[in-house]
Amino acid sequence: MPLKGPLTNTELEFASNQPRLCDNYLFRLRIKPKKRDIAGLVYYILCQVSGIIQYIGETERSLKSRFLEHCRPSSTSSEVSQHIHIESPGHHINLDEVKILEREPYYFKRGVKEAIHIRVNKPSLNRNGGRYKLPRVYDPLLESQVRKVTCSSSESLC
Repeated sequence: MPLKGPLTNTELEFASNQPRLCDNYLFRLRIKPKKRDIAGLVYYILCQVSGIIQYIGETERSLKSRFLEHCRPSSTSSEVSQHIHIESPGHHINLDEVKILEREPYYFKRGVKEAIHIRVNKPSLNRNGGRYKLPRVYDPLLESQVRKVTCSSSESLC
């Protein structure tokens, strides 16, 4: 049975005596993107050497694009870059160890979610509370409802 749509140029072949069954299977088939290619998210970075230096950020671009900015020595606006290249040379971060805390395509909601995670986790590299200032009246609710992040260390990519 020939494939139609985005799978037309693939070398996949399906055989079935019930063509509708194959069509239904292909309709439900989802290809999971690699973590580094996901965009529109709130993420958590842990310094691989210290194991306690943390950063929480957000990006509308792919995680890999933002991660490479953090690794660039010339990136003056990145707290992570300043930590690994100026304040603590020899420290490093690993893309495979970055945790995705939230996936959010909408700019405003992503900024609020970043502010919530910064408030709850109190990461040491974040200079401020994120793009949005959350009123302190929400602190008890955030502390009870949002889980703190834990991360392990491994091999470096920077």
